Amino acid sequence: MQHMQRIIGRMATTVATTVATVIAVLLMATTNVQAQGPDTFDEPTPAQDVPIDGGVSLLLAGTAAYGIKKLRRKKASTLR
Repeated sequence: MQHMQRIIGRMATTVATTVATVIAVLLMATTNVQAQGPDTFDEPTPAQDVPIDGGVSLLLAGTAAYGIKKLRRKKASTLR
């Protein structure tokens, strides 16, 4: 019985973490969408570059850190 309670507790923690992560990502995405100013349909506007702010650099840094972590774990497990 205690085994099932531990499993349910872990699942609840995983679900809560996943929901919090999704909400955080959605909140960050809406900030980037709002950064693009209003449209005016009266006259054509010249093409504008899309601003790439800290979000992309944070994503790349996080991906690199995750990759390094995985490589270190793999190396440590093969040495044992």
